[in-house]
Amino acid sequence: TPRLGRSGDAVKALVTPFSTNAGVANGLNAKITAACKAPNANARAGELGAFANQLRAQTGKALTPEQAAILLRLVAAL
Repeated sequence: TPRLGRSGDAVKALVTPFSTNAGVANGLNAKITAACKAPNANARAGELGAFANQLRAQTGKALTPEQAAILLRLVAAL
């Protein structure tokens, strides 16, 4: 199973400075970490979907719409 490795690290490197809420950043980064460690494609897709859902929920709150759009594009490419 391919790992997300460096790509996941790149997303996490943006989440923390983008988010105005440390708890939100931690939750988003935990989902990327879990996706990177997922044992199979279905588990990885589930974690990435959870990331996208939380990101959308925090758009306009802990993240600007522009920041959320950047992160969604990066995650879609994983």
